[in-house]
Amino acid sequence: MLKRNGLRALPDGIAEECERGGGETWTFMEYGGKRAPPRFQHAACVVGDKMYVIGGSHRGRFLSDAHELDLSTSTWRLLKPRPGSTPLPPCAGHRLASCMGQVYVVGGRFKGSDSHVMEVYRMKMANGDVDEIEWVRVETRGDEAPCARRGASVTALNDGLKLVVFGGESSDRRFLNDAWILDMTSYTWKRIECADKQSLPEARADHTSTLWGPETLVVFGGTSETKVFNDVYALDLVHYKWSAITPRGKPPPPRAGHCGVLLGDGRYWALVGGGNNARGLTECSVLDLDDMSWVARRDAFVAPPVVGEGMTLCALGTRDGYEAIIAFGGYNGQTQNETQVLLVPEDFPEHETAKNGSASRT
Repeated sequence: MLKRNGLRALPDGIAEECERGGGETWTFMEYGGKRAPPRFQHAACVVGDKMYVIGGSHRGRFLSDAHELDLSTSTWRLLKPRPGSTPLPPCAGHRLASCMGQVYVVGGRFKGSDSHVMEVYRMKMANGDVDEIEWVRVETRGDEAPCARRGASVTALNDGLKLVVFGGESSDRRFLNDAWILDMTSYTWKRIECADKQSLPEARADHTSTLWGPETLVVFGGTSETKVFNDVYALDLVHYKWSAITPRGKPPPPRAGHCGVLLGDGRYWALVGGGNNARGLTECSVLDLDDMSWVARRDAFVAPPVVGEGMTLCALGTRDGYEAIIAFGGYNGQTQNETQVLLVPEDFPEHETAKNGSASRT
């Protein structure tokens, strides 16, 4: 196993992939089982030593399948709905969240749904190693609830006990800039009411968000009906106040449909993929949240060889000093299902990538 400074090792499968790739460069994963088929606008998350990939879009068709990648054995398996249970409706533009070891589908556009409120589903695993799951539609509470939407950001607070939802595109194609908190212990919605309406970000979807410290949400990019953004906003989750932020340094190009991951114990926010309504973007950008500045070095974080819109990134060990990233799927002229792994350099973001982002494929 790979270890650094006595910190916990990565799961065996991921550690072996990083070693096989020669260390700090993207590697196409060797895997057992049958990997998830091509898709974009899907959702993924890591729970323990498993990564889950659910739903998405392929050739204009919404998907409802659920796949599990065992990060210890590098093995994929399809999780089938238990006979007699109600399957997850086909969906895209949703997000996954983990709370107390369970996986939730939050929001998205669901085929055949007539719900006017944002839907939440819980994935219930069968006991043992059975390849079966049940989908439970969560009955949420609250005086009001967010409308149904795709392309919203969903960010976990308090180890997933609360979720912050911002923006998205409604079922009647309106772009939104409202913010909500979902308490995952009571499944109760609460609207975030901001006194200063002038400070609100423009309505948008397909943006990214992350937590900056314990009490601030940061939002980057996204798209509306008429424009693509490269602005940065912060939401104070204590006083419910939005602020426009202008980080130092040269800003990245506008983008939407990208993904992001926190690195360096939550200090660096790496943004990957996406597009600007004219072309897909392969350039990565890194925001130093402590200094609130764009990292000038373009090789500080190199995109995976297969990069596109609507792809996902999942990070392992980002809070204890040992970091690896798993990229999956996306659309770049064709729909992808590559599984790519990166061992993040110890000296990130100062590291100069010797191999210029090349990956090994066998």
